Amino acid sequence: MRVKQSTLRSLGGNTLITLFLVLASLAAMAQDSADTASEAALWDILNQSDDPGAIRAYLDLYPDGQFAAAARRKLEGFGPDDSAQHALAQPDAMKAPEHACDRLAADPYDPNRVTDGVFSIAIRPAEAIAACKAAVADYPDEMRFNYQLGRAYVVAERMVDALAAHRVAVEQNYAPALLEYAYLINTECYPLNDGISPITVRLFQAAADTGYVPALEAYGRHLKSGEDDDANKLGRAIAYLEDAADEGYHYAIRHLARHYRDADPPDPAKANRYYDEAVTAFEAAIAAGDDDAALSLTTMYHAGEGVEKDPTKAAALAEQVIARVTGPAIAGNSWATGTLTYIYEYGVGVEKDAFETLFWKRAAAEIGGMWDMYVYAEAVANDDAEAAKWQARMQELELQQAEAGLPGAMIERADRLRAGDGVATDAAAADMWEARAVAKCDDPQAWGLSD
Repeated sequence: MRVKQSTLRSLGGNTLITLFLVLASLAAMAQDSADTASEAALWDILNQSDDPGAIRAYLDLYPDGQFAAAARRKLEGFGPDDSAQHALAQPDAMKAPEHACDRLAADPYDPNRVTDGVFSIAIRPAEAIAACKAAVADYPDEMRFNYQLGRAYVVAERMVDALAAHRVAVEQNYAPALLEYAYLINTECYPLNDGISPITVRLFQAAADTGYVPALEAYGRHLKSGEDDDANKLGRAIAYLEDAADEGYHYAIRHLARHYRDADPPDPAKANRYYDEAVTAFEAAIAAGDDDAALSLTTMYHAGEGVEKDPTKAAALAEQVIARVTGPAIAGNSWATGTLTYIYEYGVGVEKDAFETLFWKRAAAEIGGMWDMYVYAEAVANDDAEAAKWQARMQELELQQAEAGLPGAMIERADRLRAGDGVATDAAAADMWEARAVAKCDDPQAWGLSD
């Protein structure tokens, strides 16, 4: 038994009740059985509370307890749910009206969306960017439009613009933007942090503490990824992942399945239960149009992860993904081109296809991502002229992005200058670029955040 992280957050400043509930939860887990005397004592306290979060916490601990029916009746009397996730959403009266930007780039997981949303892999960048720039101009105080503009810039590989758009929403503590900003910063600072940027961790936690479901999964996954043996940290990680799983978030459910599969000792019963739930959740996400979820389930059937290996199901799902993401890929969506490259290069649900792989690598490079240019140049290394053309384009973009303040490009520039790779060796310039990258990745204020 446990009190959900989101429930504890909803208790706000009620420190005594929160502490009581935490201790009760730990005691219940240690005993692995309900103590009716403790339950009665807890209910005597909580029954006097006017805090719906406290009543939810009791039900987290004792869903079938002797006072559960009374707790549910009391909870109904408080009216609508005011949990952290519910509180994320603005009242409809405060939202700007539906705009083309919403139809082209709204996030399906954003509590403030006004349409069903579009998964990143399906965004058509040029259309979405134009619409969302207009929306931001018309409604500069509506943070969802800045966030949606940032999403469109990301899949178009316009990272300087993406960071700028998300930063506006981050300054207003817009939870989905906090998470996306965290990922973007980590991509830039990853080479300097041997894994994950401390600023990224801070943003993960800030987004998770609002109850935003994808952030619960991201922060839980981060807490679990450490190599230390901190049992408390692992317990917190599982709690965050379970909260996301309770909301049906497929990636969290799969991560929990993998955790129990790989635990020492393994727990096959829990792993199998979570894998069964993951398949159901992925199927629901696919029905909602999530092609990333379709690709994840394809890989599970392809590899036999948590399910019987099933080439027929993998092939059907792969063909569905290919059919649905080809249009966005042609329209310049780098997530879509990357997905198609992966499917054909590794034969996920289809036969490996060198021609299709090279075609989509070239399409990805044309979109303008520095890494995609590098990958394509490597793929055509036997064609000296073609490889040299893309190496030159990559170096030009690298310098542009370094001068625009992207640490990842600064590090690439430093490495190039040290090695004399396509440029004259210049140790002093290399040191300068590396120092600038380190300074930015270590300074929250450089990203518009307080110390």
